[in-house]
Amino acid sequence: MWYCSQWIAWYNRRMGRSWSLGWWVLAICGILGIVVLFLFMREVAGAWLYSTAVAYEVIADGPVSPLREAKNFIIVSTEEWRDMWLYVHGSQVAPLPAVDFSRYVVLALFLGEKSSGGHSLDIVGMRSVGDSLIVSVDELSPGEGCSVFAGVTTPFTFVAVKKFTGSFATEVAQRVVQCTR
Repeated sequence: MWYCSQWIAWYNRRMGRSWSLGWWVLAICGILGIVVLFLFMREVAGAWLYSTAVAYEVIADGPVSPLREAKNFIIVSTEEWRDMWLYVHGSQVAPLPAVDFSRYVVLALFLGEKSSGGHSLDIVGMRSVGDSLIVSVDELSPGEGCSVFAGVTTPFTFVAVKKFTGSFATEVAQRVVQCTR
């Protein structure tokens, strides 16, 4: 807007015109500036302004899985769910939690290999943006003074969420859990 007013002043001095026309041009420049700013802010803040909270249910979680790297999966059928459940639980076959895959999908989140116990995933919330899903996750790790398992762990979480058509992404925040001695 400052640039517009400088240009108008220069143009009016050069053409010998009064400021009355300049104020109209300045007003139009101001309105255009506000529209451009609004469109820019809508693009930047769109994920937050145009998102909807999504309900979810944690089905299972645990400290040990066979997957050594951090990875996420969408499970869309009973067969995939059974295979993933057997993969994670191995020979310790715990009962398979029931999921209605006509209405829900299961998100499988794996934290990857950690050097000790006390690590876990905490789902903070979910929101849909268009046809995609954003999962907010706190990666919890033990602080000083925590008494933890001294072996390698590979934490995981299974979450049921209403069926969606797009992809999903995670926003991970690191959080240290402080322990008292």
